[in-house]
Amino acid sequence: MKQLTILVSATIGWGHILACAGALEQVLARGHRVIFVTRESFRTNLEALGYEVFVYQLNNAKKERFSEDLLKTKVVGSLTPLESMLNVITFLNSPMRIGDVEEQDQGVREAIPLFSPDLIYRDGNDLPPSIHYSGIPWVRNICPTPLYYTVDNEGLPPGGSGLPSDGDQ
Repeated sequence: MKQLTILVSATIGWGHILACAGALEQVLARGHRVIFVTRESFRTNLEALGYEVFVYQLNNAKKERFSEDLLKTKVVGSLTPLESMLNVITFLNSPMRIGDVEEQDQGVREAIPLFSPDLIYRDGNDLPPSIHYSGIPWVRNICPTPLYYTVDNEGLPPGGSGLPSDGDQ
């Protein structure tokens, strides 16, 4: 069996990174090369799990402060489910989040010629242009909350609301 080289690009955040690590655990165990394209702060944990890590350069003005960004924009904290949902939607369209996507796009753009991947695995509700236009097959996973991507499904609460479905009340 041919060994595949798989680049992994995930939305910045441990939930996304670890979802990818779990999803690709058996791929790695079968001898394929799996390389995460991410920030330095994820390196140690990913390497401990057996993954390779390509760390892209952050814009000089940007620091690794994702958790601070979430607190500042009130995505996490003492909120009602409705407040949380509204803040998440605002955050996903903010310049801060767009900057994260641009940063990841540049990281993948740098990694593609270095590793010549057979496949790119992306976790996130976006698809950076470097992946879309690469000509390389890609798989997109969306680990956060599937409810964000359901529309008018009877009995389901709004995505990100934290509210129970009609059947759970």
